[in-house]
Amino acid sequence: MITFICPKCSGEPHVPFGASHVSTPAHPKLHMIKAKLPLFLGLFLGFSAALSAATDLPRTGLTKTKDRLSVTSNTDWGGAVVSYKWDGYEFVDVLDAGREMQVAAFIENWPKFQADTRPGKTWKIRGSSLYYSTIFNNKDPFIGIPFRPVNPNEAGSNVSNGHHKSVTTNSYNSGDTHITRSKPMDWDGYRWGFDDNAIQRFPRGREIQHSNCLIGKDLTLGFKSEHAAQYVSVYDPTTTGVWRWEAPTIYMLNHLNKAYSFDAQSENLTDRTNTGISFKPASGYGGCIYATDNGSRAIGIYGATTAVGGSISHFSIFKPGTFGNVQKCGAVTPWANRNANTTYTARSYIIAGSLNSVKTVMRQLYNQRSSVPK
Repeated sequence: MITFICPKCSGEPHVPFGASHVSTPAHPKLHMIKAKLPLFLGLFLGFSAALSAATDLPRTGLTKTKDRLSVTSNTDWGGAVVSYKWDGYEFVDVLDAGREMQVAAFIENWPKFQADTRPGKTWKIRGSSLYYSTIFNNKDPFIGIPFRPVNPNEAGSNVSNGHHKSVTTNSYNSGDTHITRSKPMDWDGYRWGFDDNAIQRFPRGREIQHSNCLIGKDLTLGFKSEHAAQYVSVYDPTTTGVWRWEAPTIYMLNHLNKAYSFDAQSENLTDRTNTGISFKPASGYGGCIYATDNGSRAIGIYGATTAVGGSISHFSIFKPGTFGNVQKCGAVTPWANRNANTTYTARSYIIAGSLNSVKTVMRQLYNQRSSVPK
């Protein structure tokens, strides 16, 4: 892939050449429009262009197969799942280190912060949250969305050029269970560093590794069905704070362009393709499903919410197209006080097959809920 580096962004994440983008604080719409122009025209307009090889994460590493399910975790990139297949059909997108099937965490109200020294960037406290501000024409308009500045990411940072990978500390298969752990990079590889002994600053830019943190999974294939895998996300935070995490999130290939919510008790399947939703099944049991147009292939995340003693707060179902040419869903834990050096787990179930088989297995897990760990 050919990428532009926009000089006005002072080294912010690269803008993929020819890609479709929306305006963001880091990349105003004007930059996006110019970045989509042909290379020679971009240079004519005064842009410096850089050619770099932005490649997909390799679909190689530790592999486990059972019956028609197959999973591969790239141990060179923190053990994130780079391939998840049913009957040879690939579900997972691997364009950069923020995609894949993986665990990612977030903290509310990081207690220590310092000013960003890059030109035109400031951080300020408003209420209980940090807000990010970009200065345009000597004005200082605040972006109205809280910006949580800490995001340990199982695969690596958003500077996915081979120097910014999370460090795999353990990876092996035990029976039908596929196990990985890593010391995660923070997702924003250009963010300012923190003054905290638990976090190591890297010499390349401002990347940070959460060196005292562990993140990972125990993924058991063939759990009560050849279609199902039990996904136990594991998180040991760097510091005490109010944390939540995606357990897991899945970035899927864009041919899975139909989105659904499913309540396993009522068997109510609702099309969310045009809306998206933060979904809490009324019964407490259910999940999210993404499928092809004809329903011949589908993948979903099933779980139990905290209302019935489970791990999950809600399921994030994003409208197809929200993230460009990739689909995204996730099982999300609630915000809660978490202690450093303490291992936390959350449990969900990955189900793959056809739309009908995914619904059927979710219903089966509900019917067997007394023997299905939450």
